[in-house]
Parts: sequence; C-alpha cells; structure tokens
Amino acid sequence: MVWRLSDSGRLPVTWTVTVAEAARRAAIRTSQEVYGSDLLPACLHRIETAAGRHLHAHWLPEDRDGDRRIDHLTVYAPGGFCAEARAILRRMERLEVHGAGTVDLLAHEVPDSARPRGRVWISSTPFVGPARPAKGPGRPLRPNYAAEPQLARLIALWRDPAGRPLPRCEITPLADPQGLSARTFRLGRRYRALENMLPRGWFLLSFAAPVTGPLAFGLGAHFGLGAFRTVP
Repeated sequence: MVWRLSDSGRLPVTWTVTVAEAARRAAIRTSQEVYGSDLLPACLHRIETAAGRHLHAHWLPEDRDGDRRIDHLTVYAPGGFCAEARAILRRMERLEVHGAGTVDLLAHEVPDSARPRGRVWISSTPFVGPARPAKGPGRPLRPNYAAEPQLARLIALWRDPAGRPLPRCEITPLADPQGLSARTFRLGRRYRALENMLPRGWFLLSFAAPVTGPLAFGLGAHFGLGAFRTVP
C-alpha cells in the first residue's frame, strides 16, 4: 500500500523514522476503531516462519522527487496483506506526527508487479549499524564493527519469504550527499540514547543478479532507515 503525503505536511527526509512511527501508530488507532483491538494483524507486525525466523512489515517514508522532503509512504508486508490489514490500511487518512502536527494521506494500492527490481541499488536513507563499534565511551573500537562490515553481514543473512538468500553483492561506500549528513537522521525515540554511538554510512550495492525490493537493512530498517532504491 502506498500513500502520497499532502503538500503542506511534507517533512524533511531526516524525519523518516518519526513519520514511520506515526504511520504505525495510525494503524493501531485504526485497528481499534475497526476491530476494537489495538493488536495489529500478524502481517503488519511480524510473521513467524517454520524456522522461527520472523519477517516484519516495513513502514517506509520516501522522497521520490529528490527535494529531500518526504512525499510518499509505503507499507510493505513480505508475505502480503491479510483482509484485516487491508481494511485497516484503507481507512488510514492522516498521521499525527510528534512535533509536527497532522499530515493528510492520499492512498492507492500498488500491485506486486510494481515493486522495484534491479541489480544496482543506492542508499536513499543512511544505513545505521545495529551494533556499537565500542562497548562504551573511550573504549577501543571492536574490529569489523564499522558500518560496511555490518551491512555485509546483514545482506548475507537476509532471506526472502521463501527462504532464498540474496545474490552475491559488492558494496561500495559513498560520501554523504551534499548537505545531508547521515548523522542528521533521527533514530526514533526507542534508540535516542544511541544517537552518537552507532556507525552510519551511504552505500551502493551491486548484485550479481536482479533483486526485487524493497530493500532495507540495519537499525530502523522497518521504519525507513537503511533503505535502498534502484539505479537505472
């Protein structure tokens, strides 16, 4: 499901996690209105697989026109949406964004065939490594805990709903886009204490074969951080 945000409510792309958190809260409120329960359907929360692996839904704010403001919101469930989830999402009309007020949504459904697919992907939001390179202030850095090796490990662990891994991938670090440092992106209320402790970076991913998205890795990946877009 994809929404276009109202022109007056478009927030800086650095608010990605804040907008994603607001979208999930909106779904919970709508679930309460429709079904009398604030417990989201499994496809909008997580899906347990036979191997005990879970595939969380993704709440992905996007800047599609390149003006560094969020203009779209995509909700993607790896296993598809159940009827209850569709009913909830179709009734979502606005977000209450902490610190920014109300943002109106215009929704439309997108078929699976419209999902992005390509061999080369580039960061649309910075990757944030979920593990701290040092165990505390002033402590020595642990080897292989910089952003790039953490991203490489997560790509190697990634599996699609059928259990298939990603093709072989070459990772190329990129400089911060002009005026858009990775450090300016909010991590969300849950991770506020880690704001200055986690490695971040922008990357280009070159896969040996085409990959179907969306793709997002690392801390906050299910709320829009570590997201990648295809490169023509």
